[in-house]
Amino acid sequence: MTSELYEEPGYWRQIKGDPAIRGTVFQQCRVDSPMDLNMDQAMSILKELLTQSGVFQCQIHFSSSQATIWTVDDPFRYRILDHEALSDPDICLVFPSRPTRPMRQSPERDRADSEHLRSLRLADPTIYLRTASINIFNGMISLTFSCDGSHYMHYVEFLLKDTTFWF
Repeated sequence: MTSELYEEPGYWRQIKGDPAIRGTVFQQCRVDSPMDLNMDQAMSILKELLTQSGVFQCQIHFSSSQATIWTVDDPFRYRILDHEALSDPDICLVFPSRPTRPMRQSPERDRADSEHLRSLRLADPTIYLRTASINIFNGMISLTFSCDGSHYMHYVEFLLKDTTFWF
């Protein structure tokens, strides 16, 4: 007996996380991480890796200033880029040139993604973006906030939601 491969739905989904974290969210506030202080450079490097260097998935950990990436040349292994690597444009030279754009995303949308992620990270001192994951093959973005809520959606839907939706 065979079955069809599960297909992830492309619409927005929210999954609530740990009740203990949600219960104490107003007792915490965001502290600037090294990535927060170097956001433009880090996001520019990640954009370059996603569009020009064969990286198809990137999980950005804003609070701990690191990114975990997966490449098309070695998709079963992940690599961790710490905040030093995300501050050095030469890190892009470590990966071979493999332009990929399966999401059919324009440079303007790439910039909008970065600006959108930045605004979700910095807009509020209590409810803020902790982690974002981008997969260019399925066009999905996932977001996890300080209240431990996770959201999954297609990148087009993500770009259509402004900060009033999130806050």
